Amino acid sequence: MCDWEEFIFGCSCSYTKRKNYCHFARNDPNHQCFGVQVLKKVWDVPEACDKCSNNSRAGRGWSHQSYAQDPNRRRR
Repeated sequence: MCDWEEFIFGCSCSYTKRKNYCHFARNDPNHQCFGVQVLKKVWDVPEACDKCSNNSRAGRGWSHQSYAQDPNRRRR
Protein backbone atom coordinates (compact mmCIF):
# COMPACT_ATOMS: atom_id res chain seq x y z
CA MET A 1 0.00 0.00 0.00
CA CYS A 2 1.82 3.07 -1.24
CA ASP A 3 1.02 6.42 0.35
CA TRP A 4 -0.06 9.32 -1.86
CA GLU A 5 -0.71 13.06 -1.46
CA GLU A 6 -3.15 15.08 -3.54
CA PHE A 7 -2.84 18.78 -4.29
CA ILE A 8 -6.09 20.54 -5.29
CA PHE A 9 -5.45 23.95 -6.86
CA GLY A 10 -7.73 26.97 -7.00
CA CYS A 11 -8.32 26.37 -10.71
CA SER A 12 -9.89 22.96 -9.79
CA CYS A 13 -6.92 21.03 -11.22
CA SER A 14 -5.48 18.28 -9.06
CA TYR A 15 -2.09 16.59 -8.88
CA THR A 16 -1.23 13.38 -7.06
CA LYS A 17 2.25 12.59 -5.82
CA ARG A 18 3.63 9.42 -4.25
CA LYS A 19 4.66 10.10 -0.67
CA ASN A 20 6.06 6.67 0.31
CA TYR A 21 6.68 3.40 -1.46
CA CYS A 22 5.28 0.27 0.14
CA HIS A 23 7.46 -2.77 0.87
CA PHE A 24 6.63 -4.45 -2.43
CA ALA A 25 7.22 -1.34 -4.55
CA ARG A 26 10.58 -0.70 -2.86
CA ASN A 27 11.72 -4.23 -3.73
CA ASP A 28 10.32 -4.23 -7.27
CA PRO A 29 12.88 -3.08 -9.89
CA ASN A 30 10.28 -0.82 -11.56
CA HIS A 31 8.76 0.37 -8.23
CA GLN A 32 5.36 -0.99 -9.23
CA CYS A 33 2.72 -1.27 -6.54
CA PHE A 34 -0.14 -3.67 -7.15
CA GLY A 35 -1.79 -3.05 -3.79
CA VAL A 36 -4.20 -0.44 -2.53
CA GLN A 37 -3.12 3.17 -3.02
CA VAL A 38 -3.76 5.09 0.19
CA LEU A 39 -4.40 8.84 0.04
CA LYS A 40 -2.69 10.16 3.16
CA LYS A 41 -3.04 13.93 2.81
CA VAL A 42 -5.04 16.36 0.67
CA TRP A 43 -3.62 19.86 0.28
CA ASP A 44 -5.81 22.80 -0.78
CA VAL A 45 -3.67 25.26 -2.74
CA PRO A 46 -5.43 28.61 -3.36
CA GLU A 47 -3.29 29.55 -6.39
CA ALA A 48 -3.80 28.30 -9.94
CA CYS A 49 -1.56 25.47 -11.12
CA ASP A 50 1.45 26.20 -13.35
CA LYS A 51 -0.30 24.96 -16.49
CA CYS A 52 -3.40 27.14 -16.00
CA SER A 53 -1.41 30.20 -14.98
CA ASN A 54 0.84 29.84 -18.05
CA ASN A 55 -2.21 29.44 -20.30
CA SER A 56 -3.91 32.52 -18.88
CA ARG A 57 -0.68 34.52 -19.15
CA ALA A 58 -0.25 33.44 -22.79
CA GLY A 59 -3.88 34.34 -23.52
CA ARG A 60 -3.28 37.88 -22.29
CA GLY A 61 -0.23 38.23 -24.52
CA TRP A 62 2.39 37.98 -21.79
CA SER A 63 5.36 35.99 -22.95
CA HIS A 64 7.42 36.54 -19.83
CA GLN A 65 6.83 36.83 -16.13
CA SER A 66 6.78 40.40 -14.91
CA TYR A 67 8.69 41.25 -11.76
CA ALA A 68 8.49 44.39 -9.71
CA GLN A 69 11.77 46.22 -9.36
CA ASP A 70 13.42 45.59 -6.00
CA PRO A 71 13.81 48.91 -4.14
CA ASN A 72 16.73 47.49 -2.16
CA ARG A 73 18.72 46.59 -5.26
CA ARG A 74 21.90 48.59 -5.68
CA ARG A 75 22.37 50.53 -8.88
CA ARG A 76 25.59 50.23 -10.87
